Amino acid sequence: KSFKNIGYNHYTAILDIIDNSISAKATKVWIDYTKGTNNSLTVVIADNGFGMDREGLIEAMRIASSDPTLKRNDSDLGKFGLGMKLASFSQTDKFSVISKTKKQSVCSFTWDLNYIRIERKWLLQEENLSFLKPKKQGTEVVLYNVLEGENIDESDVLSKMRTHISVAYNLIRDVKFYINDKEINLIDPFFSQNIASNHSNIENIYIDNIILKVQSHQIPHNSKLKPKEKRIKNELTEIGMGPGLYIYRKSRLIAWSGWEGLGNNLRINDLFRVAIFCEDNADELFNIEVKKSQISITDKRIRNKLRNSISN
Repeated sequence: KSFKNIGYNHYTAILDIIDNSISAKATKVWIDYTKGTNNSLTVVIADNGFGMDREGLIEAMRIASSDPTLKRNDSDLGKFGLGMKLASFSQTDKFSVISKTKKQSVCSFTWDLNYIRIERKWLLQEENLSFLKPKKQGTEVVLYNVLEGENIDESDVLSKMRTHISVAYNLIRDVKFYINDKEINLIDPFFSQNIASNHSNIENIYIDNIILKVQSHQIPHNSKLKPKEKRIKNELTEIGMGPGLYIYRKSRLIAWSGWEGLGNNLRINDLFRVAIFCEDNADELFNIEVKKSQISITDKRIRNKLRNSISN
C-alpha cells in the first residue's frame, strides 16, 4: 500500500508501464479499458515486443529486479528496475503479467495483495492466463479494478490518457499506439509545422562528460492556430502543459512545464517553451526519480547555463 503514495497518478503509471514495451522493442502498444467492479476500470497494456520466458518473467516480477547503476541499452527507457511493479501497485492491489517469446509458450504470474495478506508471505501466483490479443510474442500487463471508488468519467480518462501518450512519445516514430483499438496520433507540443512558430538552433551544453541539447520554442499565438491545433492546445493545457522546461530523456518526454526558478519575468512567457534533450547519464543532474515524471535542478553549473540559454 505504500507504493500508492510514491507520487504516481494514473497517467504517469501507465506511461511507465509503456516504457517497458518500448524497451522490449515493441512496434505496437495497445491500451484497452473495460468496465470493472464498483465503477472501476480494468486496464490492459499489451505489446508485441520480445516477451519473456517463465524464468525471465519471474525475475521481472521481483520487486527490485535490476541495478540502477548498470549501463542500459539505447532503447531501454527504464531506470531502477522498479517501474512496472511500482506503477502497477500504485493503481491496484492486484495485477497480472502475461508474456510469450517466439520460441516459448505463454507464461503468466499475478501479484495479489489480498492473497499476500491472508498468507502473510510475499507469494507470487502462477496462473493459467492466455493472451487477450492473439500475437506471436509480446507482453500484457493487466491492472484490475483501477480507480475503484472514485467518481470517474471513463471518456475523460481515455481522452487524457490519449493526450499523455500522444505527446510523451511524439519523437518515437517507429512505434504505433492504440487505445481501445483506435490508433493514437502523435502530438508535437511546440506546433513546429505551423508557419507562425519559431525555434532556435539546438545548443549543446556540456557538464563534465554529459551533453545536453537545448532548443527554445515560441509556439504560435492562439489567433494563428488552426481549429484542430486549438483543440490540441486545449488538450495539452488539460494535462498541465504550458510555458516552461520540457525534458526529453532518451527521446521520451518525461516532465513538462515550470521553470525551476530559471525563467522569471519573461516577456513572452505564455508562448515560450525550452526543450532539453538528455540521455540517462544526466539522471542525477535532474534528480530524476523512479517514476521519471518529475525533475529538480539543483546543480549550480547547469542552472547557470540554462539561465543563460533561456535569457538568450
